[in-house]
Amino acid sequence: MSYDTEGFQMIDLFRLEVETQLKRLNQDLLRLETSDQPAPLLESLMRACHSTKGAARLVGVLPAERLAHVMEDFFVAAQSGRVQVDAAAVDGVLAASDLLMELSRLSEADMADWEMLNAQAFRDCLQMLEGLAQGQSMSPPSVRVATVETPAPAQALAGEAKTLRLSAERLDRLIHLSGEAKVLSSWLSDLGQSMLGVKARNAQLQASLLEMESENMPTLMRARLESALRLCQEEGNALYDRLESLNLYERRLKSVTHNLFDEALATRMRPFSDGAENLPRLVRDLGRELGKEVRLEIEGLDTLVDREILERLETPLTHLLRNAIDHGLESAEERRLEGKPPVGQVRVQVYHQRGLLYLVVSDDGRGLDLEALRSKLVERGLSTPELSQKMTPHELTEFIFLPGFSSRSQVTAISGRGVGLDLVRQSLAEVGGQVTCEPQDLGVRFEIQLPLALSILHCLLVEVSGQSYALPLARLERVARLQSQQITSLEGRPWWTEESISLTLGARVLGLPSSEGLGEQVSVVVFRSGQECYGLVVDRLLDKQKLVAQPIDKRLGKLQHVLAGTVLQNGEPALILDVEDLVHSMAKMLQDWQHDYFPEHQEQPQARKRVLVVDDSITVREVERNLLKSLGLEVDIAVDGVDGWNAVRQGGYDLVVSDVDMPRMDGIELVRLIRADAQLAATPVLIVSYKDREEDRLRGLEAGADGYLTKASFHDHKFTQAVRDLVG
Repeated sequence: MSYDTEGFQMIDLFRLEVETQLKRLNQDLLRLETSDQPAPLLESLMRACHSTKGAARLVGVLPAERLAHVMEDFFVAAQSGRVQVDAAAVDGVLAASDLLMELSRLSEADMADWEMLNAQAFRDCLQMLEGLAQGQSMSPPSVRVATVETPAPAQALAGEAKTLRLSAERLDRLIHLSGEAKVLSSWLSDLGQSMLGVKARNAQLQASLLEMESENMPTLMRARLESALRLCQEEGNALYDRLESLNLYERRLKSVTHNLFDEALATRMRPFSDGAENLPRLVRDLGRELGKEVRLEIEGLDTLVDREILERLETPLTHLLRNAIDHGLESAEERRLEGKPPVGQVRVQVYHQRGLLYLVVSDDGRGLDLEALRSKLVERGLSTPELSQKMTPHELTEFIFLPGFSSRSQVTAISGRGVGLDLVRQSLAEVGGQVTCEPQDLGVRFEIQLPLALSILHCLLVEVSGQSYALPLARLERVARLQSQQITSLEGRPWWTEESISLTLGARVLGLPSSEGLGEQVSVVVFRSGQECYGLVVDRLLDKQKLVAQPIDKRLGKLQHVLAGTVLQNGEPALILDVEDLVHSMAKMLQDWQHDYFPEHQEQPQARKRVLVVDDSITVREVERNLLKSLGLEVDIAVDGVDGWNAVRQGGYDLVVSDVDMPRMDGIELVRLIRADAQLAATPVLIVSYKDREEDRLRGLEAGADGYLTKASFHDHKFTQAVRDLVG
């Protein structure tokens, strides 16, 4: 059973979620055997099973739901201390994980045959897990699952560097401290400059004393003058020696602190090969599953990547590779008919350039049909026939990143060109990255740009209302200094004529005092969001610096327009601005301006009401988003409670729909925070959870939720009816 709305197939999202959750489960399960702090690992294992169970229920894969449910029961029992997770239990759960992975890969047509052929093996696995959950000693059953050949592990090299385990938090503190030391070392330059001033004044004093000397000067006065001149010369020489020592000390200290900073930064960096271990197997498995011959080439395995960025690359990279193999590459027979080698090629390139990390995924397949894409735009009402013909290939490919957009009439069970690409763009934006698509003579080329590190940012410093602010260079399209004649007034709004870009005063966006109007020369920073460009007018463009991002105290929550704090090289504190927030505010100001400018139009379309969906399951989020969009609502998503709390404080939501069990902050705490906030307290909140016990429902309602439903309500219209009642 699948929910397929506007090109989505939920079974694709289910498979992706199971793959992600089981990888996490297998990793945490192996860590659990040697960990002296099992509690957080058991929580992670339980949540992985819980999310898998819920996703399986949504798409109707009932055997997977039953299996994940019993696995979850085992970890709940382990959390309570009723059972021990010994080696035999790990073996049993790993066997069940393999069976669950096999189940997730089955098509609907093959499911019934699989259940009939593997009924006994499935029952044995369930019985084994139930026994483990009751504390019985059970041996893992002999369950036949699909196996894939894996390469033999590499032999350890002689003289291999020793490794030491350190917490990520400790390493981050080391980076921040080394960054502060680097800033402090730069202060010596100012001290040296001030001493040069003292030296210059000393020389002036000596010259003045020499001018006072004359032949008619009394002997006593001459003696005192010579004594003062000699003392001044001695102090000048001593000052010169101290200045030389200070300069040498400054150079050495600057070298040491720079090296310290670079070494500390290197602790966050990992070679791309660490995150590419599963890519060859992924490509091989997909190729065999689709009956295609595929060769994967990876360039830049030694390229260093921030460890957090490397972890977040897994999902978008998996999406792009699936699309390339399924819809990009042709079968061997098709390739022969087209004069191509029978083996298709997928290439992943990773490299550093201009202070950014670039990741390129390309294939030599059939590529994008731009004419079909133009037709799809017109068919879906996204463009007129005339306008679509004027669009460049770059402008056309931007549409494939829209939710649910696909240029193909059919979507396979694995992927579709356009299916999931909005999730690719969204996940990359969360770490300050962006992705573009470029059609080629052979195949398609996706280019991803990311910052080199999340804690160290290459920034442009700008001045707004007398204050310095930092903007991450990775998110800037370009900067410009414009003359007043390059700017016109379009219906009362400043407009960069040559580039057709609307301009917004930076002071107005940030809520700072500013003088009205623009000067003879205007400094503009341009951001791109999808197909739109936005120009931010600043007072001055200052400098480019590499800055240490200092996280804002979590007790302050998400501050609008603020990404992090930092200390500039001159020692002054400053804020690193959140480009996503800035673009959102500029776009909203543009909409408000258009609304204010056309008040006489009585037949303006009524603004759609906005709903925020908060859930850590990608499958559930897509089901809820599609159901809400079918009601004519505008939908935003958040991936956990903290993300939801930051989003809801931006304001403007007519309803919040939240899960309960989520990492970082659960739904109950989110409801309490909303109800405790004077400005948000009236916002309706609907909890939708897998937990269907009466005590769970009462807990949600007591926290302040306006309604509590189970996720079975997606099937019987209770969910949509509750939304109608709350939104109106």
